[in-house]
Amino acid sequence: MADSSSKRAKNYYSGREKSITRKGVPVDGDGDRISDLPDSVLVHILSCLPTKDAVATGVLSKRWQFLWTSVSSLEFLYSNRSVSTNIRKMSFPNIVNRVLLQHSARNSGSINKFSVQYCKFSGVDIYDAESWVITAISRGVRELELELRFLYTQAYPLWFILPSSVFTSKTLVVLKLCGVIMIHVPNSVCIPNLKTLYLHSVTFHDYESLRKLISSSLVLETLTIIRIYLDNAGKVCISAPTITRLKINFFMNQLCLQKFESMIVVEINAPALQYFDIDGYNPEVVIVTNCDNLIEANVGVDSSLWDDPEDNVIKFLKGVSKVKFLSITGFLYAAGPMKKMRECAMCVEQTSCSEPEVFSTKFSNLTHLTMWTSCVWHPLLRYFLENADNLEVLNFKEDIDSYDLNLDVISTEPEHAPRCLSSCLRAISVENFGSNMDEEDEFVMLKFFLKNGKVLRTLEISNLCIKSKVSMLQKKISKFPRASEMCEIIIY
Repeated sequence: MADSSSKRAKNYYSGREKSITRKGVPVDGDGDRISDLPDSVLVHILSCLPTKDAVATGVLSKRWQFLWTSVSSLEFLYSNRSVSTNIRKMSFPNIVNRVLLQHSARNSGSINKFSVQYCKFSGVDIYDAESWVITAISRGVRELELELRFLYTQAYPLWFILPSSVFTSKTLVVLKLCGVIMIHVPNSVCIPNLKTLYLHSVTFHDYESLRKLISSSLVLETLTIIRIYLDNAGKVCISAPTITRLKINFFMNQLCLQKFESMIVVEINAPALQYFDIDGYNPEVVIVTNCDNLIEANVGVDSSLWDDPEDNVIKFLKGVSKVKFLSITGFLYAAGPMKKMRECAMCVEQTSCSEPEVFSTKFSNLTHLTMWTSCVWHPLLRYFLENADNLEVLNFKEDIDSYDLNLDVISTEPEHAPRCLSSCLRAISVENFGSNMDEEDEFVMLKFFLKNGKVLRTLEISNLCIKSKVSMLQKKISKFPRASEMCEIIIY
């Protein structure tokens, strides 16, 4: 019985050995599984590979020679810093041209995604890019990503002018442009299906080009504008009824700013806007109107550079007053607006404010607030506590790197507890405790929160500059009176 079992096992493994070495090709006992897969599955596998690797499979066999041409996405990446010596000896434009030619010859279908990242720090061979874009548009591309970066000199300023066919594409859904690209939008323009537009350090022919590009994108949902260099668009006018996500970053240096003949103005009119992110230190005026559906806003603009900052700060706050989640970083630190807010805060408590507009804007929807500030009882913090009656979560972060405000600007502790403290504020966190503020003032603020926070569940204090202070802090705070017996104090 045992001998019979051994003989059957030997015959089984002998058969597997034969199948493994059949025709000299290593396969498992069930055959060459990859070769047995249909072309549609192989094409799907190839679509998960970088384009250069997918094209390289053409040398495997006759069946694989042009299989890669059925892939609907083509992505090309070239950088002097990231390619091998052998690749550098080849002409990147020729590689792209050859792949596009073979792909077009054997695949008459549309291109789902066409992406080129060409980062070459010497040379000016970008003229082939025009034919790449035109070919992609003619083949009904849905996603077009173009990043061109070259050595830029004043003696030879080089720009790639985006072909006009882009602005009449009926298939384009995603358009991402970055680098030395000039956008000159013609009078006749319509991109009916564009939903995502990303513009990073590009240049506009004039202010009208940006305005027309945005207004002609009839279903635009996501817009990102990152401005670093002189881009000829001093005024950014965003008026679009369908935008739900908007991100604007300004990081132009002073040399660029001096070349602007007019103020850098941002006007936003987006009734469907839900997520808003603005950062930088250059815009002089930011006007937000008709944005009543805001869910989240992240604001990091230095208002000290704004024209008439006192008036514009108030107008900006009115524009985002419907937001639910708000984060403010390095914002509204101009002495003028802060002094006015401090004065009005005191007047409001005495019911004799001469400028009630400053504190008349209610943030009724605001439930989560994150603030970076360099002083205790910053006027802006007072502003939100007084006007956000439904605030549930407050994240207070001490800004280690920010400068100290003038003493006549710093606000004082409120005489009366804000309504949110007694009704809905359930979580408070303080980060970088003891970083650059007066420690006693910080304890006074914590004591105020604990004394008046009737529904407070957690008070979290973290990132202590001196960890040895943890036990001392715990001992001192444990003696503070608490309006909420359920409040848990967490210190680390």
